[in-house]
Formats: sequence, structure tokens, C-alpha cells
Amino acid sequence: MSEQPYPWDVLSGAQMWVPDGHAIRALDPPTIIEGMLRQGEVVTVIGGAKTNKTWFSMAMACAVASGNQFIGKEVTQAPVCYLDYELKLNMFRKRLSIVSPSPPKSFDFQCLRGKQRLPKIQELETLIINNKYKLLVIDSLYCTSWVSEENSNDHTSKDLRALQEIAETTSVAIVVVDHTAKGSGKDRAVVDAARGASAKAGFFDSMFLLRQKEKAPEGQQQVTVDMVLRDWPSPKGTPILNFDFSGYQLKIEVVGEAAKGDQNGYRQKILDTLNDAKSAGVSYRELEDDFEIAESNARRILNRMLKENLVEEFKKPGEHAQRKFFRLKEVL
Repeated sequence: MSEQPYPWDVLSGAQMWVPDGHAIRALDPPTIIEGMLRQGEVVTVIGGAKTNKTWFSMAMACAVASGNQFIGKEVTQAPVCYLDYELKLNMFRKRLSIVSPSPPKSFDFQCLRGKQRLPKIQELETLIINNKYKLLVIDSLYCTSWVSEENSNDHTSKDLRALQEIAETTSVAIVVVDHTAKGSGKDRAVVDAARGASAKAGFFDSMFLLRQKEKAPEGQQQVTVDMVLRDWPSPKGTPILNFDFSGYQLKIEVVGEAAKGDQNGYRQKILDTLNDAKSAGVSYRELEDDFEIAESNARRILNRMLKENLVEEFKKPGEHAQRKFFRLKEVL
């Protein structure tokens, strides 16, 4: 028999098959954050300016180091390493002290801003194994110099593949903080929001896109977290997070939920308005005046409601023939 041209063998489907639900669930790697992150996964946190992506990622890392809940989800305690490429040391210490209410044990970090010698991807494996880390945060990707041509799908896939190999070999979960494409990803789907090559969408096991909530209450900082998950049940809604920095302590609280793909909660506002209007219905113009919803967004949401058989379009006597009105079907 001739020698294999590659260092792996094909596997037998019959031998790898498992018989029942219990055995299937046993194939999942250990959970770190319920519904969000497992050991051996490579995920990304994406956000534009003022979306608090570093605060979010640091709070996630501190929750894992302590075993405390994160945005209402159960967490398994594990040692963490946070590699920050953007902040100066004292600025990182300041943020860490605001995020963590007590000394964060099992949380190691290094600020790499201005360092002449930055780590290569392959060198991370030794760091992880020596310290038995189960979560590694990279903040941010564009500062690492790991991707040789950011807009090339071929280079992005090839350059980042080593992260998957390290995660598989060491069972570490890797969180990569990344920036959104031009325009802050406001009107983009999650898989298209990251800057650079589109290959990133297929590379990561899960993607968490933070978008600033445009109509947050005065004085509050709120973002929505749109999630695209692999091998987790898809969330029905999009959590709305409030970042409270009072008293030099950060408290992140889930204060609501937007419909999936409705980062500003416009769908629920439109439903409430239609319910209040009863049979009189509302028009695009009224929605724009009340909530400053662009007609294109209102049209998209109402078209979806039409397909779901929640609303109907009708003409109102005395109004311009081309002016459209909508009302809930339940009130008829």
C-alpha cells in the first residue's frame, strides 16, 4: 500500500456514529458560557466606535475567571488570559478595576501596545499550555499583524487557521475582538459586519455583533448583541444591554430584548403603535415622525409582518391614493 500523502486518515461514518441523544450531547466540548461559548471554539466580538466592545469582552473574561454569571448566563470558572493591543498599562488597570468588583484571580493579562516584539499565532500555544488557560482574549485583531492582506479571503483563512489548530489542540476558547466595516455595520447582517474579508464569517464558530442602541434613555449607554451561533440553539431575540458606570464600577444588565435582526427594538414599537391605533392604522410618515424610523426600515419591518399575517395594508378614505396605511389584523 502506498504511503498517505497527508498526515491524517479518513474516518468511518459507521464507527463514528452514536446511538442516542445522551451520546450526541456527550460529543459537545465543556461549556464555558451557557449558550455562547465552549472550550475549543474560536469566536469574535465585533463592534464599531462607542459600542463598548472592550468593556463587554473584559467583563466576559472577568466573569469566566470568577465563575460569576455573564449577561444572565451561567458561567463555568476557568483561568483566563487577556492580550490587549490597544490600551496603555494604567488604562487597562483602570478598566479592569472598574469591571471587576474584587481582585480578579485566575485573570492574567498583558498590554502589548508599543511592544517591539509581538507574539505570533503559533507562539500562543506554549503560553496557553504552560498556564493552563481555558479562555484567551485577543483585543484587537487588526493590531496583531496576523492577517497579511485584510481584504483577501485566501490570506485571511490561511493566516487565521492556526488559531483553530491551537484551540483544538489545547481546548482553549479564543475570543477575538474585531472592528466593524466602514459604517459601523449598522445596516449589515452579522456575518457581513466585520472589517476586511468576508471569509471571517465562515472562520469563526460564533459571532457577537454589538451595535449602539440609537434610542437609549437619556444618559444611558445601551447596545444590542446580535448573535450568530454554531451548534447552539439560535436565540429568538437580541439582548439589549445597559452599561452603568456609576461609582467607578461597571454593571452590565440585560434591560430588554429586540426581535432578531431588529437591533433598535423598532418592531416592538411598531406593534405597540399599531395596537394603540386600532382600526385607524398608521402610515410610514407617522412612524417616521413618532420614532424617527427611516421609511426603508419601517417598510422592511412591515413587509415582514405582512408575510407573518400580523398586519394588513389598506387605503384610508380622504387620503392620497398612494399613501399606505397598516393595521393589526386582530383588531378587525
